[in-house]
Amino acid sequence: MTTKKGDPIKRVTLADGRTRYRFVIDVGTRPDGKRDQRTFTYDKLGEARAERARIISERAKGSYVRPSKVTLNAYLDEWMTGKRKIKASTRRNYEDALKPARERFGHRAMQDVTRLDVQRLVDDMLSGTTRRVGTKGKPLSVRTVKLTLTVLEQAFSVALDAGTVARNPVRGIELPERVKRPATVWNEDQVRAFLTAVTHDRLLAAWLMTLLGMRRGEVLGLRWSDVDLTKGTLTIAQNRVLVGGQVEIGTPKTRNSARTLPLPAPVATALKALKATQARERLAAGKAYGPTGDLIVVDEIGAPVHPETYSDRFWTISRRSGLPRIRLHDARHSTASILRQRGVRGEVVAAWLGHSDPNFTIATYVHTYDADAAGVAGTLGDVLTGPWGAAAAAV
Repeated sequence: MTTKKGDPIKRVTLADGRTRYRFVIDVGTRPDGKRDQRTFTYDKLGEARAERARIISERAKGSYVRPSKVTLNAYLDEWMTGKRKIKASTRRNYEDALKPARERFGHRAMQDVTRLDVQRLVDDMLSGTTRRVGTKGKPLSVRTVKLTLTVLEQAFSVALDAGTVARNPVRGIELPERVKRPATVWNEDQVRAFLTAVTHDRLLAAWLMTLLGMRRGEVLGLRWSDVDLTKGTLTIAQNRVLVGGQVEIGTPKTRNSARTLPLPAPVATALKALKATQARERLAAGKAYGPTGDLIVVDEIGAPVHPETYSDRFWTISRRSGLPRIRLHDARHSTASILRQRGVRGEVVAAWLGHSDPNFTIATYVHTYDADAAGVAGTLGDVLTGPWGAAAAAV
């Protein structure tokens, strides 16, 4: 196959004697309004003709993507910069999720990343060859791999809509079935055993709020100004969480997480006792008492309790009490299950926990189902009442 006079594809001979086939084509308009002409060179004439025909066809349909050497890392940097409305904790999760892709092919042109590249990355993450964080060799969970794919697909989807890439190589990648292990929860007797163990604990009020089903960040972010002991309510208006190893204070996790809860009597009693205790501690420490930012959960000299310290303390008390090992967050699961056992309706439990979807609450947090009922505060007040309630005033 040879080119003819007037053929838009030209035959060129390189200095070393090799033959190439080259064409120049208008692929659109540049940002400055000028024509964007590109030169393409191929080893074979047939390849050059096929590529030129493809460009003309896609240009006519409006689906042509201009060649670009922008790397995946450069694009992801720009994409992340544009996500201005996400929380710092979510941003950190996104960045962690993208690490495997950045390390594997972030240095390559984004347009060159293929579906096979992504599939091989997934295989290596599942086999343990590639770790997102931690020690190499241990396979990553399906949930972790799915998070990487979800964020990466989102980034490629934006690029596809913008005409930066011709296809999304992440779309349609299949993962093995995720085996969901049910969370371990405490029953009412075990909750009472834990509370018996913390009867004289200085932070009894915090443990009671945890067992109301509040998230760790909600408990540690609660301020005295958020509590109305006269009306018997507390309002969740901020979160105190770990982001990249640093403690940060922000808004509640979701819109529905911002909520006002009626205080069960034992919790109100414990909060009043803690407030009196802190007044005595402030007086005793004098100038050494630090600025608390109005936070409720602080130590004896006014320093906010670190989230990991709070979780570690929960585990230590549980272990010493001979209770089944559960995560601090599983106390939230326990509360949901107990409420359902007591007959509280699913939508009521969802609202109490700060969820918008009761089906999500039931599927994710509730491990026992029962009849219909109401009165969450009264129900939990009954569950949390015991000898620790009488002792709260002495804490």
